[in-house]
Amino acid sequence: MKAVIVAKTRMGSGACIGALTFDGRSLRLIAADRETNDQFNMEYQVGEVWEVETQPDAEIIPPHIENVIVTKKRRLATIAEIETFIEQQMPPETGGVEVIFEGLTQATQAGSLFVAERIGIPNRSTMFWIPDKPLQRVDEGQQ
Repeated sequence: MKAVIVAKTRMGSGACIGALTFDGRSLRLIAADRETNDQFNMEYQVGEVWEVETQPDAEIIPPHIENVIVTKKRRLATIAEIETFIEQQMPPETGGVEVIFEGLTQATQAGSLFVAERIGIPNRSTMFWIPDKPLQRVDEGQQ
């Protein structure tokens, strides 16, 4: 299937990769060699289109229902208008933090958001969000 890379987050020296298919399916691309490859998933870049062959992840733990194991991959191209693609395939939620993950997020004392099983697990682990007011970056206490 063809998938557009829409997110890349560091996981140690590797990366967690979010992708969207051209029919709107959200994927988290799990490297088949993640246990032995310290640099797993680093080859992907946001905006790239990849042809991927996948198999189901045998260890699905909600809310990470989008996980698929990539068994074969080939880079095809880059999308110029990734924002338009995202808006068409998975329209963002708009509002305050209460709209994120069905309102199930909790905040730490430092302000970081997380979900907890005791409060409830959202039905997915990926989404896009447009905040209802400007965000402010805080670097204090960061390493």
